[in-house]
Formats: sequence, structure tokens, C-alpha cells
Amino acid sequence: MIDNCRAGQNYYDGLEYFCPWVRYHPNAYYPPNVTAEMALSARNQFKGRVVKINKGDVVGQVLIDIGCGNSISSVITTASIRDLRLSVGSQVRAIVKSTNVMIMDSSSNMTPNSNIMPNPSNKMPNSNNIMPNSNKLMPNSNKLMPNSNVKSDKEKSKMALSARNQLKGKVTKITQGDVVSQVLIDIGCRNSVSSVITTTSLKDLGIKLGSEVKAVIKSTDVMIMK
Repeated sequence: MIDNCRAGQNYYDGLEYFCPWVRYHPNAYYPPNVTAEMALSARNQFKGRVVKINKGDVVGQVLIDIGCGNSISSVITTASIRDLRLSVGSQVRAIVKSTNVMIMDSSSNMTPNSNIMPNPSNKMPNSNNIMPNSNKLMPNSNKLMPNSNVKSDKEKSKMALSARNQLKGKVTKITQGDVVSQVLIDIGCRNSVSSVITTTSLKDLGIKLGSEVKAVIKSTDVMIMK
């Protein structure tokens, strides 16, 4: 079978790369003009090292260190983890399509106003007028209002988004179109994240060159290539 694949090289350059029997053969030959990057259109390909694997019955979570304190979480099937022979220390690529990258303002986790409840020291309007039955306490008036122990804005913003991958960076390039735009975000260690979002969202977020943002990626949108 391998010989048959190689015999077709005169008819189609790089046939060995696309023939699975040859591709995974120890003596596989790859033409110099055929690379893994060319074979895959996904704009985001991050080289890294597997640092943690949690296997489940059907799916598992793989954590990949891509440098500069950044890591990417990927949820793939347990069968894929086994077929790729992934283990802690494996050198891999995390693959993400640009359309699967959301953008969030990097200041979203900061607390804009710690005083969520109105200042209790302020008197109610017309407080100098005696309310009916004012000599009686309101029911449970000595207790705080239900759910008054509201968490801070910082905690709420973290709870509001379940996406595991939130990569901080700076916008270095914007290609604006009529309907959609491409945003390039530098996250350090010569890694850039490409995101395709609507031009309306680009304007609403006020994104421009130099803006500090977060690239948000769901773990289920991250593929792994070894």
C-alpha cells in the first residue's frame, strides 16, 4: 500500500501527506512545501506542553502551557486522548478557529462601585413625616433584606462567564470589514490570538489599536494536534 501511494507522487505532489498509510509510517516522507500549518486553515495554533490531564468516561480535559503564564484548557473525547497518546509533558498544538474567539474588555473583572446598596445613613424622602403605625417595627426589620449578602462585582463577573480560557493581551491589528472584522491580540511569548467578530461588536466595545482586552475561548472549541 505504501509503495502504491509513493507511486502516485508523479501525479500529485505531496500525496504521501494525504495518504494515511504513509502519513503515520515511520519512514513517511513529507515534501518541503507541505506543512501542518498549510494543511489546516485555523488561524490560531499555539505550541505548548501538556501539564495536566483529567480523564472521564467519555471526555477529558487537557491543560496546555503555552508560555508567559498562559495556559489553554481543551475538552476532547477520552478516545482522542488515547489515540493521540497524550501524557503530561507531551508537546502539542492547541488549535482554535478565529470565529470561536470572543473578546471581552480586560477591565470587566474590576469593581466599578463597591457600594451596591444605597447608603443606609441617608434618610428616606419625607422622613420627617410620621408614617402610619410608625411606632411599630416592620416585620423582620432587624434583619437584612433577602440576598443582601451580594457578592462583589469582581466575583459576579467571574461567575457570569464559564469559559475556561481567558487570555489577556493587547490589540495589535484590526482589519475592519462591512459586516465582520478581524482582531489580532498579542498575549506574549510571540503568541497572537486572531478573533473574528462582527463590526458592530467591534464598535460597541470601543476596541482600537493598543486596547487591553481578553480573548475568551470555550474549552470545547479547542482542538489538539500532536
